[in-house]
Amino acid sequence: MKNGFGIGFYAPAGFVTNPAALERAVARLSTLGHRVIVDATCTTCWERFSASDDERLAAIGRMADDPRIEVAIAARGGYGWSRLLDRIDFRGIAEIALRRPGRWRS
Repeated sequence: MKNGFGIGFYAPAGFVTNPAALERAVARLSTLGHRVIVDATCTTCWERFSASDDERLAAIGRMADDPRIEVAIAARGGYGWSRLLDRIDFRGIAEIALRRPGRWRS
């Protein structure tokens, strides 16, 4: 990655089990010159997930819609994703990409 990317961390599935590791990643990426945005789902816990299904779904939308974010990194994966797949607005995410043509293309 070139310096200066906007990087967003979010937790669309399980909750972050090692907050210190996330903090180290944020610090390292910031030191390299990247702008790091940490979504609220990285700091919350709801049952075995980072947040409710609705809030995790909203986090996906926030990552796609935030003009500061060029790279979105899921802090955790897992079963929580499968609960959201049929509710993700893929068309809406694609429309966002088309409005920002240089964003996800090389």
